[in-house]
Amino acid sequence: MLAIPLLLSADRTLCRWEFKNAKNVRSIGFPINKQARAELSYDPMNAPGSRNGSLKVNIEYSPNILSSIPVCFQRTDLVLKKGTRYRIDFQLRSSAPFWITVQAIEGKAPWRKLGETARDTFQVPADSWQKKSLEFTASEAFSGNLRLPTFYLGKAAGGTTVWIANVSLTELSDSPSAAAPQETPLWTPSGKVPKLSASPLELRKWKYADTWKKQDGARSCISLCNFWEIAPVASSDEAVPADPERWKHFLVPGHWKGGNISNFIRADDGSALELWNGKRISTEVHHAWYRRRIDLPSSLRGKEIFLRLERIDEGGEIRFNGKTVMAGTPDPVQSVRVNLTRLVRFDQENEILIRVDSPSSPNASKGGLMGAVYLETEPARCIGEPEIQTWPSRKKLRITFHSSRKVADGTLRLTLRDAANGEVVWKTESPWKPRLDLNYSPRKLWSPESPNLYYMDMEWKDASGRFSDRCTRRFGFREFKVSGRRYLLNGKPILLRADTDYMKIVWATDWHLNAEHLRKEFRFLKQFHLNAVYTQGSQPSVIADVADEEGILLLTTDSIHYKTMEKESDESLAARTKKFLETAKEERKFYNHPSRIAWIVDIWFNFHNGTTNGEYVGLKYGTKSYPAFAADGRQITKTSPDPNLTQPMRMARMKRLNARAALFRQYFPDMEAFTGGSGEVNGVYSTHIYHTWGAPRMELRALFSRYALQPELPIFIGEHNIPYAGSYYQLAQPYSVGNGGISLFMENAARDSGHKAYRFPPVYTRRPLHGWGKLSLQDGIHDKDPWNAYSLYSPLYLDTLIRNLNAMIPAWRACHVNGFGMFGYLYCNFLQAGHRIPRNARIQGDISAPTFKPEVFTGGKAPLGFEPFGNDLDIRPTLAATPFRNAMADTICAFFSETGDFLEENHAFFSGERLAQTLLLMNDSETEKNYLLTLSLTSVDGRKVFETRQNVRVGAYEHRKIPVHVNLPETAVRSEWLLKAILTPEQGKEILQATKALEVFPTATPPRLNRKVYVFDPEGVLLAALRRLKIPVVELRDLRTVPLDGTVVIGRRAFAKSTDVPDLCKAAEQGACVLVLEQEQSSSAELMKVRSREAFLNAPAHPVLQGFKDVDFSNWNGSFGIVTPYQVGSVGKQWSDFGNRNLVAGYVFRRPQHGNFRSLLVSGFDLFQTPLLEYTSRGRYLASTLEITDRLLKLPVPTHLLLRMISYLDSCGKRNDKTLFFGSSQSEKFLKKMKIKFQTVTQLDPRELAEARCLILADPDFKALKQFRFEMNDFVYNGGIVLYLQTGKTFYSTVFPFAMTWEKQTMRQALCRDDAADSIWRNGWDNGDLYWHFPVTLPCFTNVPPEADRTDPAVLVRYRYGSGHFVFCSVLPDAFRSLQADRDTPGMFRYAATGKAVRLLSALLTSCGVEVLEPQNAYLPKSGQTDFILNLAPYQWSFSTDPENKGLKENWHKGAPGSGQWMQGLVADGVEVGIGVPFENFLQRSYDGWAWYVLKLAVPEELRKAGNVYFSAGAIDDFDEVYINGKRIGKTGKETAHYWAAPRQYIFPASLLKAGNNVIAIRVFDEKGNGGIVKLPLSLSNCPVGSGARTWKSPWPEGQQRDYEYISDLIRQY
Repeated sequence: MLAIPLLLSADRTLCRWEFKNAKNVRSIGFPINKQARAELSYDPMNAPGSRNGSLKVNIEYSPNILSSIPVCFQRTDLVLKKGTRYRIDFQLRSSAPFWITVQAIEGKAPWRKLGETARDTFQVPADSWQKKSLEFTASEAFSGNLRLPTFYLGKAAGGTTVWIANVSLTELSDSPSAAAPQETPLWTPSGKVPKLSASPLELRKWKYADTWKKQDGARSCISLCNFWEIAPVASSDEAVPADPERWKHFLVPGHWKGGNISNFIRADDGSALELWNGKRISTEVHHAWYRRRIDLPSSLRGKEIFLRLERIDEGGEIRFNGKTVMAGTPDPVQSVRVNLTRLVRFDQENEILIRVDSPSSPNASKGGLMGAVYLETEPARCIGEPEIQTWPSRKKLRITFHSSRKVADGTLRLTLRDAANGEVVWKTESPWKPRLDLNYSPRKLWSPESPNLYYMDMEWKDASGRFSDRCTRRFGFREFKVSGRRYLLNGKPILLRADTDYMKIVWATDWHLNAEHLRKEFRFLKQFHLNAVYTQGSQPSVIADVADEEGILLLTTDSIHYKTMEKESDESLAARTKKFLETAKEERKFYNHPSRIAWIVDIWFNFHNGTTNGEYVGLKYGTKSYPAFAADGRQITKTSPDPNLTQPMRMARMKRLNARAALFRQYFPDMEAFTGGSGEVNGVYSTHIYHTWGAPRMELRALFSRYALQPELPIFIGEHNIPYAGSYYQLAQPYSVGNGGISLFMENAARDSGHKAYRFPPVYTRRPLHGWGKLSLQDGIHDKDPWNAYSLYSPLYLDTLIRNLNAMIPAWRACHVNGFGMFGYLYCNFLQAGHRIPRNARIQGDISAPTFKPEVFTGGKAPLGFEPFGNDLDIRPTLAATPFRNAMADTICAFFSETGDFLEENHAFFSGERLAQTLLLMNDSETEKNYLLTLSLTSVDGRKVFETRQNVRVGAYEHRKIPVHVNLPETAVRSEWLLKAILTPEQGKEILQATKALEVFPTATPPRLNRKVYVFDPEGVLLAALRRLKIPVVELRDLRTVPLDGTVVIGRRAFAKSTDVPDLCKAAEQGACVLVLEQEQSSSAELMKVRSREAFLNAPAHPVLQGFKDVDFSNWNGSFGIVTPYQVGSVGKQWSDFGNRNLVAGYVFRRPQHGNFRSLLVSGFDLFQTPLLEYTSRGRYLASTLEITDRLLKLPVPTHLLLRMISYLDSCGKRNDKTLFFGSSQSEKFLKKMKIKFQTVTQLDPRELAEARCLILADPDFKALKQFRFEMNDFVYNGGIVLYLQTGKTFYSTVFPFAMTWEKQTMRQALCRDDAADSIWRNGWDNGDLYWHFPVTLPCFTNVPPEADRTDPAVLVRYRYGSGHFVFCSVLPDAFRSLQADRDTPGMFRYAATGKAVRLLSALLTSCGVEVLEPQNAYLPKSGQTDFILNLAPYQWSFSTDPENKGLKENWHKGAPGSGQWMQGLVADGVEVGIGVPFENFLQRSYDGWAWYVLKLAVPEELRKAGNVYFSAGAIDDFDEVYINGKRIGKTGKETAHYWAAPRQYIFPASLLKAGNNVIAIRVFDEKGNGGIVKLPLSLSNCPVGSGARTWKSPWPEGQQRDYEYISDLIRQY
C-alpha cells in the first residue's frame, strides 16, 4: 500500500508514504498551476537508509510562483487532536539549489494551516539528499481531507528535477522527541558576528533629559530610538514573557527578521544571537514583544502626547501602561500614531509594550520596528499638520492644514526663510483658514541642479491675540507637469534619468536607510548623471529629506497587485485607491518634499506588446493619422490604431489606469501620475525595454524612429536593462533566473564578441544577481590596495552592456525620448566596483537619533558600491562607467549618418571617398552653451591627416546638427582611422567628446583569372556589377548542368526563381567550383532568419578572409537585405522586424557538424550559425548568405569579398587527396563511424606515403611504429600531415622528433592563446568549438615544445616540421560520454559538447585533406519546378473550441460543422479570428483544451502538380494534428522538445490535394496558458519553408539536438 498506518507506543508513526513502484505515485495530489509544466513519476533511486524508490518531479517550466507546483501528500482517514504535537519527516534531493516551502494544511477551502508552525521554508542544495522535518502543534481538531504535507516547488527553475522520499507523519509523546534528545537552548549566539564595544544594558538606559529631542515651535519630538528590550514569542496569542531570560536587546529602528545583515538581537554582554528556541531569528521567528520604560516630566502636562511608529512590519499590538492602544495591521504606507495623553504618568515610569507580527509566508521577508519611534507633543489647540504646495508659474502658494484641533478662527503669521542662510525673504499675516491660497513665489526655485530649500515659520494666535501654536516646515518651490511631449520642471523641459531599481535596494537591506548612506547613494547617482529614483510609499521620510537636500527627484510607487486590478470592479478599485490616498494625505512624509514630483500608479498592469514594438511605441491613442514605415521601408501615413489596444481587455485596463491616475492628481495636484510600463496613461507613454537577443541591436537603436516622426507624448522607459540577466538563461524558461536555471553566459556573449567571448573570465552562476564567488557575475574578479578591497563586474557582461549603451541611448535621445529608467545600475554594480566591506562593530553618534544605525556589516557576500560607514565616497569606475556617463549627461554629442537613414552605422569606406557625417549636439539642459569644436582624423598609429576648429553654439533644449565632411586618405591596403570631435566649453570643465572608428580600403580591382566565370543571375543585379568590375562573364540561362571548366557564380534569389537547383555536392565531387550568393529561405532547410548585423572570422588565414578583421563583418553600411525590412506585427506580437539598416545577413546557416565543411564566418548564440560556408571535395562550393549583392561597388568589404571568393575558386584546382591510417582496430571502427575515407596500413611504405596527404595515427602499436620513424619524418618534412588522435590510451612521443607527455585534466574549455592561423590552425574552427560549458575530463598533452602551436589546456597541438605538420588532437566525440550520462542537466545542453567535437574534428580533417564520405547539400536540389509558397495566414479561417472533444467523431477534420461554435473574421469591435496569435486574443477569455482551425480553399495547380507538399507552421501551442481533406499528415506531442514553440513541418503527397475546395483542418490541444497557432509562417509549399526539417546529418545525432531544439533567438521582455 502507498500509505501504511502504524500503531506504536510513545511516539506513534501514524502513516508513511513509500514508493516501491509506479503505482504508489497515483494517489499523490498534483494540482499544478496552468502556467507551469511539470510531471510526477516513480524513480527507483532510493534515498540513503531506504530500500524503496522515490517520487520524482520533473519541472519543465515554472512561472516562479511559489504555489504553482504543489505536491500534496493527502489523507482522509486521520484525526489530529488539538494541542497534540506532530512531526512530518521526509527526505529531499534536487538537481539544482532552490527554496522550497513545506506546509501541513487542510485539503479544502479555507485551506487552514494545521498549526502555527506547520509551515517552513528552507533551501534545498543541489545533488545531495537532505533529511528534514516539520514539527507543529495542532491548533484544533482536524479530520477529513488533510495534506500532510504539501511541498511547494514553484520557485524551482525550469529543468530542475526534485526527488521526495520517506515521508512519514508521527504523533509525538509528551516527552522530548527521539529526534531531539537534548533540550534546545533558549538562545544560541552567533559565532560570526563581533560583539558590540559597549553593553546594550548600558546603551538602552533612557532618560528624558539625555535623549535626542527636536523642538518645533510649540511642538516637540522626543526620540525613543535606542536599544529596546525584545522577547520573541511563538505566536501572536502568547502572553508577554515574564521570565527575564526571555528578554534581550535590539536596536530600533531595524528588522529582527530579514534584517540581520547589519543589526542583531544582542545578549547583555553585546554578543549577537543567532537562534531562539532552535529557530533562526532572521527567518523563522515571526512574532516578538518590544519593551521600553520611559520617564516623562510634568513640564509636558497640558500637552497632547502622541506615540508615533514611523513604520511597523507588519502589524501587532501596542500597550501603554497596561492599556491596549492599538491592535491590527496598518497600511504599509501608514505610520502608527496613538494619543497617550490620558494614560501618561508624569514624573513616573511609563511602560511601552509593542508586539510585532510578521507573517510566516516567504513573501513577508521583514519583521520589526523599521521606522523611527518617538513621542510627539502638541499644544491642546493645534492648527494641525501643514501641507505646502507651490505653483511658481502662477506665483501660487497653498497651505492646507490637516487634523487641526480646537481651532476655528484667529490669525496666522507666516515667515519664509532661506534654508541656506536663514535670511527672511517674505512675511505675511492672514486670517486662519483650513486652506490658505496665497500669491507668492521667490526667485530661487528647487531643482536637481539647484536644490534651494526654505523654512516656513507658522505662528497662530487665537482671537485673544495669544500665540497658541507655532511650527516650522521645510519645503521648496517647484512645479512639475507634463505638457505635450515634454516633462516640465519649473516651466523648463527636463530629461528624467532614474534608477528604477532603487526602491529594491532600500527595501532589501536596513542599513541603506541610514541618512549618511543615503546621501552617498544620491551623490553617486549624480556622479553618473542620474537625477531620479523610484521609491516606495512604505519607506520612511528620511529618503525624501535627503533627496530634498541633494536634488534627487522621487517617483513614488503605489501599484495594486495585478490580480486585484484584473478582478475588482471599477468602483471597488476607485474605493481602494481613495482609501490609500486619504491615508497618504495624513502622512506628512508625502508632502512638503519638492523632490516628490510624481506617483507611479502602476508598474506593468497594461504592459502590452505595442509598448515594446517600434511600430506603435509612443503612439497617442486616438491619433487620426501618423507617419510610419511601409514593409519596403518607405515612409507612409497610417490611420489604424495600435491593434494591441483594440482588445476590450486592454482598453478596460487603460481606462482603469487613467481613472486611478486622475484620483492621484486630484489628491496631490502638485504631482504628476503615470505608470512604469503600461503604455499611455495620463498623457505619458511608459514602457519597459528588456528585449532579448531576437531583437537586433540596430533595430532596437531605431525603436523610437517612428515616434520621432511625430512625438506627441513624453516617453518614460520605466525599466531598461539590455542585456537583461534573464537573457543569459534558457529563453523559453525565463523564470529559471536565480532559481538554478542553466546559465549560458559565454554562449550568449559570443553573439557580440565572437571568439573573444571565450577568453573572458568565465561566468557560470545560476543566480545572476545574488550569486557570489569566482564564477559569479558581479563578484568573480577581486582587486585591492592598502585601503580597500574591490569586486569587479564581469567584463563579459559589461562588453555587451557598453555596446548597447553606445548604440541605443544617444539614438533614443536623438529621437526625443526624454524619460529613462536605468534598472539596476547602482544595485548591481554595473558602473562601480563593489567594495569588500570589512567587518565593523561600531555605533557612531547619538544612538537615540531617529535614524537607522548600522551596528556591524558582517561582510555577507554582496559587494557594495562604497563603504557604508563614514564620509568616504570611494567610487571605482568599471568599464561601463564612462559610456554610461557619456550617454546620461545633460549635453551629449554623437556622430550620425548625414544621408539617408540617420540611424545607420557607417564605418567602412573606399580610399579617397568623401566622408559625410552629422555631429549631433544634444543639449537637454536649461543653459545655452558655447564650445570650441575640434574635429580630427587620425590613424591608429597616431598620424593626423585632418584637423579643423570652429565655434559652436547650442541653445537650451536644442539639438544642433553640425555637418562633418572629410576626404578620406588614399591607401593601398586596409587601414584604420579615428574620427574624433572634442567640444571644449567656453565656461566650465565639461568637455564633450565623440569618436568614430573607420576602416578604409583600397579601390577594388579585378583579379587575374585563369578560368571562365559563369554567372546564373535571373535578377541581373550581380551581372551588372561584375561587368562594371570588368570581370568577363559567361551568362548561364539555367542550372541543369554545372560547368566544370570555370567558376560558377549563382546570383541572389536564383534558386527560388529557377526550375532547377543542382546537387552541389555531386557537382563538387566532379570538380566544380561554385559560389552561391543570397538565397530565399525556401532554398534550404538549414537557413534561419536571424537578421544578423555581426559575423566573426572563423578562418582568419583563409585566402578569402586573410587581412580582414571581425569589425569588417559588422554593421554593413546601408539598408539592404533579402528579407523584408519592416515586418508588420499582429496583435500580441512582441516585436516587428524594424528595418534592414546595417544588415550583414538576413538568413544564416545552422552550422553543419559533420562532413567536409568549414564555417569561414560564424555568428549568433555560441557561434552555431554561419553566413559563409565552404564545402570541399574534388572541387568545392562556397555558400554565402551575406547581403553582398546590393552593396557591390558601393561598399568596400562586400566588393573585395566577392572578388576574393571568385579568385579563390578560380585558383583552387581539383583535389584528389589520399589518407592512410595506422592504428588499432578500435580506432579503425571510430574512423568508419566518422565516415572517413582511408586506407589502413600496417607499415609506412614511402611509395604509399608519397601519394598521401594525411597519415592518421590513433592508438598505434608504438613498438611497430618506431620502425618507421624516418619514413614518417620524411613524409611530414616534405609537406605531409600526421594527425594523431589521442583517445586516452598509451602515448609515447619517442616516435616523433620532439618530446611530449600526456595526462588527464578536467576542463570546461580550451583556448587558442596566440594569433597563429593558417591552412591547418584555426581554419574552420576556433575557441567557440573548444568551449564545452560543463566540466569534462580529457587527455591533455603536457611538456609541449614551446615552439609548437597549442591550445590551453593542450588538447590540440600543432608542430610545424619542414613543409608539413604534426597535429595532435584529443577532442573526440566519445570523450564526452560523461556529460551525456549526467541526468541532472537538460539533454540538449549535455550533448552540445559532443556535437562541437564532431564539428571541430570535421573541420580539422578537411584542412588536413581527409575526405569525409557524407556529402550534404546546403541547398535543396530540385528539378523542373520553381519554388511556390502559398501563405495561408491571410485567409479567413474558421475557429471553434472543442471542450468535449467531439470534433473527430463529428468529422470536423473533413469540413463538417458538427456541433462546433464556429467563429470567422471580425467577432467584436477590433477583434478578429487571427493566425499567428494565441486564440485567447480573439476568444477574449482563457481557454485550455481542444480547439480547431478549419480552412476551405482552392489550391493552385503549382502545388497539386508537385511531388511532395510541405505544410509549415512557425509554432503551435501546445500539441497539434493536421489534416488535409480528412487525412492526417502529421502531429506533434510531448515527445518533441519545447513542443509549444517548436516549428512544424509535415510532408505529404500532392495527390491528397484536389481541384476545387480542399479542407485544411488543424486540431490543437492547449495544455495551459496561451494556445493555438501562435507563430507564423503558416503555409503550403513545394519546398521546405523555415527550419522545420533537418538536412545536416551526423554519426552522433544527439550532438545536433541543441542546435535544432534550443530557441536561441526568442524575443522576450522578462
